[in-house]
Amino acid sequence: MSETRDPKHNEMLRQFVESRVKRMMAGSIDRRTFLKKSAAAAAAGVGAASLFTSFTPSAVAAARKVLQQTGDSAEAAVAAARKLKEEGKVEKLTIISEAALQAEDPKVFSGPLWKELTGIDVEVIEKPFDEMFPTMVQEHIAGTGAIDVLQVVPLWLADCVNQGIVEPLSFFFRLGERTTWENAYALTSEAGEVRLVCDPDRVFGPTPNGALVVRFLKDAAPDMVVVLAKSGEQARLPVKNGISAQATADAADWAKMVATFRTGGEFALVTSADSLTFETAPLPDLACE
Repeated sequence: MSETRDPKHNEMLRQFVESRVKRMMAGSIDRRTFLKKSAAAAAAGVGAASLFTSFTPSAVAAARKVLQQTGDSAEAAVAAARKLKEEGKVEKLTIISEAALQAEDPKVFSGPLWKELTGIDVEVIEKPFDEMFPTMVQEHIAGTGAIDVLQVVPLWLADCVNQGIVEPLSFFFRLGERTTWENAYALTSEAGEVRLVCDPDRVFGPTPNGALVVRFLKDAAPDMVVVLAKSGEQARLPVKNGISAQATADAADWAKMVATFRTGGEFALVTSADSLTFETAPLPDLACE
């Protein structure tokens, strides 16, 4: 750890690492994703790690439609947030901000504007500057979901990324209903949905950033999913909070799963309590290694 960093921050990071190791030993690491409840965080700031499952296909479709019509990503975020509000997925976003002057923007301008545009309230948690980073770490350790949007000083960003407090937003700008968006593939049915999002260009560094996002109607919290091709080829992928991350999956199993999507045809995703079956066209250009 840096000798120039505030000792309180070092202590908080030490506690965080110890907590993460304990959860690893217990088999319950909380791998939450970047955005909470709404695309609103994309317009408001940096998102606290949370669940993909709140970002519904209909919200993605609303954003995609506006983006295709206008090319304006801010308008697309508003469209997605409106859809999430209509579906009852989000009522309020909570932002952590430095107390006093900096907090005035979300309190008197951007927050009320977001409310006017989307119907979603914005609540501001004010903290002195030297308490903001420890508060973010504490919330991440506790996993309370109390903070939706973070204001991250560049000095803290590496620690936040390395410790899993925040993650890239690229997934949310690539998701589509089928194969219409770059490096992404999504299928939905009444029984659930699956989304494969890829980062073949390693936009965020050498660590793979691909993700297989799954939702099963009868199995809300699977810890393992098996991708089963009609040929009999199988890929076993660990799942945390509905996400199998490429970075933590076995490379050979990840490659088998990608090959199944690329080949197309009939295949299934199976958990201990549920399954999804799809039949798709081949995707020869799918790049997800």
